[in-house]
Amino acid sequence: MSTFPDGVFQYGGEPVGGARYSSPWATAYFVDGTNGYDGFDGKGPTTAKKTIQAAVTAAGYQDVIYVRAKRPQTDASDPGVYTESVNVAYAKDNLSIIGVTPHVLDPYYGPKLLVPDVVSEWGFHVISPGFHLENFTVQMWDITTTPAGAVFLESESGFAAKAGSVGASIVNCMLWSGQLRIDGGYDCTTYGVTFNNMVKDNTLGYNFSCPSTGGINPQWGMKVQNCAFLGKHAAAPTNTYMYIQGSAWGWQIRDCYFDIVPASGQFIYINGDVDGFLANCYFNSANATYAAGAGSEIQLGAGVMKVVGCHDVTGEIGSGT
Repeated sequence: MSTFPDGVFQYGGEPVGGARYSSPWATAYFVDGTNGYDGFDGKGPTTAKKTIQAAVTAAGYQDVIYVRAKRPQTDASDPGVYTESVNVAYAKDNLSIIGVTPHVLDPYYGPKLLVPDVVSEWGFHVISPGFHLENFTVQMWDITTTPAGAVFLESESGFAAKAGSVGASIVNCMLWSGQLRIDGGYDCTTYGVTFNNMVKDNTLGYNFSCPSTGGINPQWGMKVQNCAFLGKHAAAPTNTYMYIQGSAWGWQIRDCYFDIVPASGQFIYINGDVDGFLANCYFNSANATYAAGAGSEIQLGAGVMKVVGCHDVTGEIGSGT
């Protein structure tokens, strides 16, 4: 039985998982950082590409790319890494990149992308709509903090050439010390993502920016669900876990865990007119109040953001006003 949309068989007969499958008309591409070669066509496991970027360059509309975890170099519990910056161009709309993690749900043991130690580089820089990333760890360099971050979904006003945050989905991923930056857009889903070790480079975790002046329109339907925002053991991060700037509506932030309150920031900081709801989230604090103005660990901005069923260590949280 074929387990891939284009009829290619996976060895062993086990289907590759993925929250979003490609279109029946799509082509499946394969990346194997240990055994692959970029000169291959990438259309089968035995002719896999070596780098993710080579597969992205070869792929087209609605295609899907399966990435195999690289063989460990020293410690068998720590997979090898892909050290590259992946750029998804506008014409690659509805592209899916799925890490193959058989029998293991933790993305840390799947494919791992180490962002190159280059100023302003991103792990995944996406300007194409409908992008999907699943089962990946994106890790920043440990020595310096010159790379920009883990994933950048870039858009612009009118979406004429950049619409990376339109219809995007980031699922079951781990962003290790690097932020997820989203410029405007709409209907973007972040599900099951762990923002880990955020104390290291003093950066934001989830960073949504849609300035009211020269903004990116429309901006609605953003969903953040079942995500974990973690510090580093007992250390508090410096900056805000989740920062939302601009005017937007239809936000859903639900079922998330927020670790130790940042030393000089908030759990959530909304700087603008944002409507939606915050539900069933846990905040690791004894006083996780929320308010429309400054002074609370959860700052809701000027919009109508409903808070339902959220708790801190002492019980259900209440308004700070």
